[in-house]
Amino acid sequence: MAFNSLSTPAMVAVSGRLVNADQDMPLLQSYPMTAGVVPLLVVAHNGLLGLKSTDHAEKKQAEALAKEILALDKAHDERYRVLYTMLGALAQVAGAERRKWLEHIRDTLMPEGLLGTKRTYMSEYGGTIAAAARITAEMADTLKEIVVEGQSLLDLFHSWIALGKRLGDLEHERYRIMDEAKQQRHQRGEVQKRRFRWVRTMNLLVDLMELDDNLPEQLRSHILNPLVSARQKHTRKKPTRRVANGETAQ
Repeated sequence: MAFNSLSTPAMVAVSGRLVNADQDMPLLQSYPMTAGVVPLLVVAHNGLLGLKSTDHAEKKQAEALAKEILALDKAHDERYRVLYTMLGALAQVAGAERRKWLEHIRDTLMPEGLLGTKRTYMSEYGGTIAAAARITAEMADTLKEIVVEGQSLLDLFHSWIALGKRLGDLEHERYRIMDEAKQQRHQRGEVQKRRFRWVRTMNLLVDLMELDDNLPEQLRSHILNPLVSARQKHTRKKPTRRVANGETAQ
């Protein structure tokens, strides 16, 4: 039998009386065999206080975020390619001076060429931040003049910038969630470590009292019996199985 099936709050409730100077602690300290366990109980009990329960909410949030990031990246790359190739195509059919100007706009705003769609999300985010800082009023006027299917290249540019910034925001959020998940993994390990210490300490206390056939009745009735009852109550029951003669066995 063991205490390890208790929830952490239940553990705290069980040991709370034992480490309380106004409840059972003085009784434990008055008996030589259990007095030495009291400091261990205090450490084990206090170790469980303040532990946060962990769940899988962050995992679900990260999965939803990953889907949104993929969709944003696809839209970002589409606008990037259209803007880049459109400026290049228009430059090819323009006069020498106009061609030079359109290529200058393209190469200033998208210096990496089509490789700009092959970089990490944060790099793409950085590319849009840089492009928003590089565009001049003259460049913006030129892009505004060029309208394709009812949409100017300036509108396309602003859409690309907005998508890139949103992509960066979500990537930052993803990093935050990943960091929280890392902390939770550490927390889960710490929870198990502290629970194990508590269980060992409580079992030690019970074992010491059960070994003494002459245990004072006050300790037996106020501490040992309730602890044994709690340990039995929360012990996971093994499934029964049928044996050949039809009787049940554990």
